[in-house]
Amino acid sequence: MTYDVPLLVITEETEVPQVAPQECLQAKDSVKLPCSADAESNTKQDNSLRPYTTVMVWRKLSMAIRINNKLVSRYLAPSITEYLDLCTGEIIQASDLRNDPRLPPQIHVGEIILLRQALLDSLRKEVKEFALFVLHFRNNRRGITPEIETLIEWYARLHGKRPSNVRRYVTVLEKTGFLAGSSLLSRLFQNTGKRAMARDHLGEDVVARRIYFSLCLKAGLGATCDSQSLKHL
Repeated sequence: MTYDVPLLVITEETEVPQVAPQECLQAKDSVKLPCSADAESNTKQDNSLRPYTTVMVWRKLSMAIRINNKLVSRYLAPSITEYLDLCTGEIIQASDLRNDPRLPPQIHVGEIILLRQALLDSLRKEVKEFALFVLHFRNNRRGITPEIETLIEWYARLHGKRPSNVRRYVTVLEKTGFLAGSSLLSRLFQNTGKRAMARDHLGEDVVARRIYFSLCLKAGLGATCDSQSLKHL
């Protein structure tokens, strides 16, 4: 049985604060507006849009999560329906700004954290520990470095297990939606680095080996780590 729990509650007496255009359009000598003669060429740097009207809407979760011993399938969350353009004083519908580069994406961070924790808590202890080990090696390209087969070998060596036994965990992680491929995480656990440079991608293997070496040292196994996994350090 699932419940609808309003994580953010609004009553009939609650008034959503409104921002009047005249309060935003300040005098030029007192506040520098995010508008300039070349604003069209700098829309990504100068964000002149501000939330103006917000309403509470029900958001459905991709998977039910347990909060205060209740299984929750949806919750109330704020949604912006109108924006104020600080340059023109115009009130614009959010639906008209879907492709506007000035409008940052709305990310429900709390929801993502809860869903991640719910998925990890649904795993058996040994599978969850391996999943947490894999998360140490996330890259900024929605996946992991190195590929899962290498991480299986590293994890087996680190915990004194047989790689064939660790490989069984991968099947579970794929079925539960943790992994989407041999080197790709599911959308819920992906990292994206839009500012990452080519040199950052080239250095991912070195970073991964250093992380593994640090885990070996914490476990007191630094001297027994395979030299092949520690080269270039």
